[in-house]
Amino acid sequence: MLTVCHYADRFAAMVTLRLRLREWREQRGLTQGQLAQQMSLHRSYIAKIEIGDRTPCLTVVWQLAQFFHCPMEALLRSDSTEGREV
Repeated sequence: MLTVCHYADRFAAMVTLRLRLREWREQRGLTQGQLAQQMSLHRSYIAKIEIGDRTPCLTVVWQLAQFFHCPMEALLRSDSTEGREV
């Protein structure tokens, strides 16, 4: 059974993901289109993740972690101290 805490944790993870995705993409000097092309995704999908309109599947989160050279936790947890290459 899912509780309010589970939903709050999931919401917090998605907020962290969308903020980190945009921040790290911009630090690399990439547009949404360039990132999407490198990951074989559509630009609008990246845009919707960044504004919170889409929740990516676990496979896409894993691909993002691979792209940014970080563990998945670094994309999802606001208290994560894991680094990533820029």
